[in-house]
This record gives sequence, C-alpha cells and structure tokens, in this order.
Amino acid sequence: MKITPTPAARPSRLSALLAIASLLVAAPLPALPATGDIEVHAQPSDTAPVIGSFPASRSPSPLTLPTPPPQGWSAVEIPGPHSVYVANKDVLKNYDIRPGAEYRVSPSESAAVLGSADAADKTGLVGLKGQFTEYTLDRALVGYIRNRPATAATADAASPVVTVVSSDPTDIAAAAPVAPFDTTLTLGSGAQLTPLQTPVPGDAAASASALPPAAAPTTTPPPPPSPDEVAANAVAPLPPLLTGNDSAFPASAAASTPPPVAAPVAAAAAPAEPFVPAPAGRAADTSATGLPRMILGTFASSKQFFRPSRPYPFQLNDDTGARYAYVDTSRLLLTEKLESFLGRKVVVYGTIRPAPDSKDIVIAAETLKLQ
Repeated sequence: MKITPTPAARPSRLSALLAIASLLVAAPLPALPATGDIEVHAQPSDTAPVIGSFPASRSPSPLTLPTPPPQGWSAVEIPGPHSVYVANKDVLKNYDIRPGAEYRVSPSESAAVLGSADAADKTGLVGLKGQFTEYTLDRALVGYIRNRPATAATADAASPVVTVVSSDPTDIAAAAPVAPFDTTLTLGSGAQLTPLQTPVPGDAAASASALPPAAAPTTTPPPPPSPDEVAANAVAPLPPLLTGNDSAFPASAAASTPPPVAAPVAAAAAPAEPFVPAPAGRAADTSATGLPRMILGTFASSKQFFRPSRPYPFQLNDDTGARYAYVDTSRLLLTEKLESFLGRKVVVYGTIRPAPDSKDIVIAAETLKLQ
C-alpha cells in the first residue's frame, strides 16, 4: 500500500495577525519619565516626615545656614501657615508660647523639631492634644530637599567635545603626497612664479638672498595751511568774568546768554535688600489683654448642680471634656440663643485674659460660630 504525504497547510491570515499582535504585546514599552512634586522633609533624611512640597517645574533657592546640611541635601524656606505642636509646659497662662519653645511636627516628644518659638511669631490656638497644644504658625520654616540629579541634556551640554580619530594608522603624508613646486607656472599678467627659498640656520648669505630688498621710505611733508584755514580754525576768546562792576565791561558781555545748566543725574537705585519677613506682632504677657485669636472647642455650660456658681455661664471644653477656658459672651450680638450651641464644636474669636482671683482663663468672645 502506497502512502502519499499530505502537503502542509498554509497558515491563514487570521493566524498571522494573531502572531503579530502577540509580538507587539510582548515587546517592552519605553519607560515614561517620572514626574512629581519635590518633597520637603523636616530633617535632611529620607525617613524624616514630609512638611511640604514644591512643583517639579520650580527650583527653590537654597538657603545658606551656619551649619550646612549633609551632602546631597539643600535647605529651603517653606512659607506658612503651618500646623505645629508645643509641649504644654511651654504654654503660658494666657495660651501664649514661651519664646524658645520647640515647634514639633506631631504631638510627640520624639517628633521632628521644625524650629523655635519667637516673641514676634503669629500663632493661633487650635486645641489641646494630650500633653501638647496645637497651633497654626504663620511664619516661614526651614526644610530640606534632595538635590536633583542632572538631566541627560544638562550632562551632554556640560561634557567636553571629543574628536574621534580613525583607527586606520595611515600616514597622512603617505596618503596625500605633496607635488613638487612647478617653476613653469605663470600669473595672469605673464609674470613667472619664483619658489621661496628656505634658508639654512647659520647661512647669512642665503638668509639675505631670501629676503626681498627693502624699499627706501619716501615721505612727503604736508603743505602749510592757508590763511583761510587758519582763520576758520581759530578759537574765539572767552568773555571776561563779571565781578559786580558791569560798567567796566561792554553791554554785550553783560547781556550774554548764560551757559545751559546740565540736568541733574538721577541717583543710582539702591541695591535691593534681602527679603526679611515683617514681624507679626509681640506676644501678650500675663497682664495684657493680648491679640484676638481663633480658638476651637466644645461649647458647654458651666452651671452644675450642688456646685457654687461660676463667674461665667459658658465655657470651652477640650476633646476629653475638660474645661480649659470660660467664655465671656457679653459683647456678642447673636440672633440665636446661646443654648443652641451647647455640646457642639464652635470657633470663638476673641482675646484671652486671666480670670480675676483665679487661675482660669477667660475668652472675651467677639464672634461665635459653628465649626
């Protein structure tokens, strides 16, 4: 029995398209350039908390500090406002911050320090956080950013130009021999070219013969000026100075037009001084009323059964329910009853002062609104 082999089937068009599609999917895609903001750390460390950021298209100006940051880091200035935390031991009786206290990133003793308090800092009380008090600080702080590596375009522009030499060690003189000088060449005027002789060192005769003879200098003295030129170039005499006796001089000299006075030259602009943030005001002491500020808390009643009456009927409590300030509502102009705010988070704007004959704090409220 004779078996005839079956010819191989031709691949269909659909199978060819599927094969091409599989190759395109398997091919690696080019990596896109990584873009993003420049993170600002509280300390020159990658593990330090991030306290701000700059757009990738912006290059912040580095600061010069007495102690420079480690290599690969730059110090920059971050504008406010910021949320900072101060230990309760550094908070004064009227909730002002003791100068020199440390601003921290979070309410913890191990948190990174953002800076030190100054008497001119503009702060706003937010609330109590355990052993710390939260404030809003409207002041520029110092942070640290990683130095960005140079891009490929910058590296190419900074790299020196390199001339690639051919690897073929062919002698240039052998590859392109110089033809001997042809003494039969003539110029267009018919003059014949003369080869230049190279004198041998020490051969004075050959050196003298190689140089062309020097031509004697010919100078013609200029003609003397004519009388008309002398009269035209003559300088007119200046008029005599007036000494107060006008009769000694002719009237034409006294009535002569005074010379024009040059316009005063504008003073050069003074060099621009470095930017210094304006002070935000002085912190109030325990005897002063202080600056108005915004304070957050839970509005509550200070009246309790079987307890003596309080100096003010309302107070602000913290997150734990403890009172940290009375509220003086005598200057408020409200259309709603104050009892409708009880037990709710409110924002009180007013000045802080100590209560008379007590260690408590009183907020003279100017505005009261829900958070």
